[in-house]
Amino acid sequence: MSLCMYLICLQITKLRGCVAFLLQRV
Repeated sequence: MSLCMYLICLQITKLRGCVAFLLQRV
């Protein structure tokens, strides 16, 4: 896995975690 792909995956994971956190608060 290239570094770029890793960074993209990390951003997606962070974004999904953020969305899940917001959904839990609603």
